[in-house]
Amino acid sequence: MDNDTKISLPESTWKELPGMDKVPQMPKRPPMDLYTRLLLDNEASWIAMANLFRECNMEKNITFAYEKALSNNPLSRDALSMLGPIYRRRRDFNKALDVFLRLYKLHQGEDISVAINIAYCYLMLDRFLESLAWYKMVSKHASQIKEKKGFLWYGVGVFYERMNNLQIAEEAYAASIKIDHMSEYIPEVYFRLGVTYKKKGALTAAMDCFEYLLHNISSKSHFPTKDDVLIQIAHANELQGRESEAVDILKGVCQLNPKHEKAAMLLAWLYYKERNWEVAKDVLKTHHAEALSAFSWYLLARAEQKLENYEEAYRCYHCALKQDSQNHIYWNSLGILYFNLLQYEDAMRAFKEARKHNPGYVEAVYNLGAVHEQFESTIHIALEIYEEAMTISPEDRMVLERIEELEEKISSKHMAGGKGYTPPDLILRDIQPNPGKTPYFLAHALLGYKPTGFIFSAAEKEEIDKIAVLLSSNKEREHGSAEHSTRRPTVNKTRNKSTKDTHRKDASYDESSDQYNAKHSHSAYSEEGMNANIKESSREEDDSI
Repeated sequence: MDNDTKISLPESTWKELPGMDKVPQMPKRPPMDLYTRLLLDNEASWIAMANLFRECNMEKNITFAYEKALSNNPLSRDALSMLGPIYRRRRDFNKALDVFLRLYKLHQGEDISVAINIAYCYLMLDRFLESLAWYKMVSKHASQIKEKKGFLWYGVGVFYERMNNLQIAEEAYAASIKIDHMSEYIPEVYFRLGVTYKKKGALTAAMDCFEYLLHNISSKSHFPTKDDVLIQIAHANELQGRESEAVDILKGVCQLNPKHEKAAMLLAWLYYKERNWEVAKDVLKTHHAEALSAFSWYLLARAEQKLENYEEAYRCYHCALKQDSQNHIYWNSLGILYFNLLQYEDAMRAFKEARKHNPGYVEAVYNLGAVHEQFESTIHIALEIYEEAMTISPEDRMVLERIEELEEKISSKHMAGGKGYTPPDLILRDIQPNPGKTPYFLAHALLGYKPTGFIFSAAEKEEIDKIAVLLSSNKEREHGSAEHSTRRPTVNKTRNKSTKDTHRKDASYDESSDQYNAKHSHSAYSEEGMNANIKESSREEDDSI
């Protein structure tokens, strides 16, 4: 730790942060018996070997040596300092988090750069509340950080991107590139900046970012790899209506890297969207069951259901839920399967699970009401559930129709006369493929995110908003030095329609509108050319909104 990353925090403050209670206690005066001396000598030997391996650029051996050092001394500063960034680059965030938490405790809460890494690891593990607590602490002490804050801005960008506040995310990524454009994590920043543009519908600017990476990314990059970039290019092509080009790109990725599950996932989706369910199923089944992600199991279940292989569809839905048991979309689709098989009690349980995990998911609430409508004895309950759905989506036409029809049935003389009840023939609500719009949960799955929408309380939303405000208030102090950087994208300052409701319970977004028609140029493959094209796209958005 150097003085540029050192801050002074009371011990009572940093010890209460998430994760600190799991870090082993440090002995005040370790007893120097023979066994302890042997362990410390072993640690020193492994550290020396790791340094030698680093000079020879033998990364696997470096990791092994530092891990051996850590096994001899779980609080080895040298081993922890080196292993944390290695695990983070490899996207092994559980191990990285454990290492950074130990390191933070060793530094007595003084090293802010370690705190930034802890916040980032929690975020990448979908542990948003813990991430929020650490980013909140970091943002409060942002004025004390003397080093360039590029990685901090990158993490903040990812945080707000996950919250679907794309405007702040874009500005944070741009700030990261301006501050520290030569760091090893910058390819990730360009990648996520491209994803953010894609989510906003700025497909030309997104393609500029991806094309730049394709021509400049190192073959040794853990993330993003060239295959990751090609998948995003294929997705952008799909959003522009060029499905055949997207299919060709994905087939090429699958051919060169048959184990790339995300390429198979998107390829299967394209076939599924075209009602070619058998081929979609075959694409996913080329992978071993252990390699399939939750979304791939879900997509496979839908294909099996379309092919009327109901038992196999049931098995696939449960495999998806085994990996992501809190996913409201998966529970809702499983409920529809039960409903179509006339297993109404099972359908009710599935829809209740979907509603529990996302109370704002109107499709599940509507479907639960539809199940209750199948029985005369529970139509009053159905009406209450539809009224609940109205509080979620007051302008929902289908819900309004059900309420009006039920109220008429309940008050009609026909029903009062005791004649037989005929349940209505209702079509339940599910995610429907739309040729012009990829479902947001598929786009999340391509990035390795769980599609589950995270729900924040009003107080938590307020804390989230404060992070950007606190950091922005300090950004001007370093703006002067950042101006000397000649390689930076222009930050888009325009209003973004997709961020009006930043913290929606289900953060879906419309990726269908391509408002950008700027021409690609060969210079886009250089950093300066790409940033010029980003600037051009920003000007076009000023006119289009």
